[in-house]
Amino acid sequence: GNNDEHVIQRANEFEGKQFASVQKAGIDDLEDDEDAQKKFKAVEKQYKKFTEWTKTILDEQCTDGDMVGSGIKVDSVKISNRLVSSPMVVVASQFGYSPKMEAMMSQQTGGNMDIMKMMSERKVIEINPYHPIVDKLFKMYKKISEDETSTEKEESSVKSSENKKQAKTT
Repeated sequence: GNNDEHVIQRANEFEGKQFASVQKAGIDDLEDDEDAQKKFKAVEKQYKKFTEWTKTILDEQCTDGDMVGSGIKVDSVKISNRLVSSPMVVVASQFGYSPKMEAMMSQQTGGNMDIMKMMSERKVIEINPYHPIVDKLFKMYKKISEDETSTEKEESSVKSSENKKQAKTT
């Protein structure tokens, strides 16, 4: 019911088992299998620059782009090990309000609306690295990164050649 989230926030474990909301970030940390943790860490490392790039793009869109009026702030973009068939999920930050809590809080007239707004606008994007859409985006990102790197190397080589020519003529 409506009180479940309040109770779970205060009674966060039972018989040594930690409760976690699937609507919030941080559930990935609950994996017990050491091999699964190692594999997950390897995938996180592989996708690190991609997730950083994605966060940068989303930050730009939220401050100067098409999402400027949304009031959303992306806390992070990270790899998820809980997604199976979905390419991504938007969840509340670990310490933010879940969508149900946001709705309940917005219905109440009292309280500090600034704090409620701050807690509700912080989102975490979790992506499924095994989904074909995410895999395609990752490959596109890698190609763009490689193209930019080779262009930078070419420009650096041209400048170096020009500097050498100038040094010889002087």
